[in-house]
Amino acid sequence: MWNALIHDSTKFSDEQYSAYAEFSWHKKNGTELINEQQEVFDIACLDHYQIENHHPERFENRQGMMTSMEIIEMACDLQAMADEFGEGDFEKYYETVWKRSHIKYFNDYQWGQVVKYMDRCLRCFKAKVSKSDNK
Repeated sequence: MWNALIHDSTKFSDEQYSAYAEFSWHKKNGTELINEQQEVFDIACLDHYQIENHHPERFENRQGMMTSMEIIEMACDLQAMADEFGEGDFEKYYETVWKRSHIKYFNDYQWGQVVKYMDRCLRCFKAKVSKSDNK
């Protein structure tokens, strides 16, 4: 429960809030950030990734492993982005973009655990969509 309450709370920090708000506005309105805005957003993203434990970028060059809860939060982030910004569904983004760009953050065993939990989340998301389609 605590993870749900504090999930992405750093997006309200001075370092991140304005950049994420501007990014979201542009995304919802189908416009692009200009170079300067993109640079500010990239810095905010790096700050976010280094602080929030459900982003694998935080674990780069680290011996530890993300917990199953952190992996589930990561999957929920991907689903939320797909929903919020109309970027397709979790499965498409996860399979075609995310896996390829994030494998570098994990050793073989860790990657196996990540894929196992992400696949479980995918099955849950699909079941939820299937149930809502039947209503």
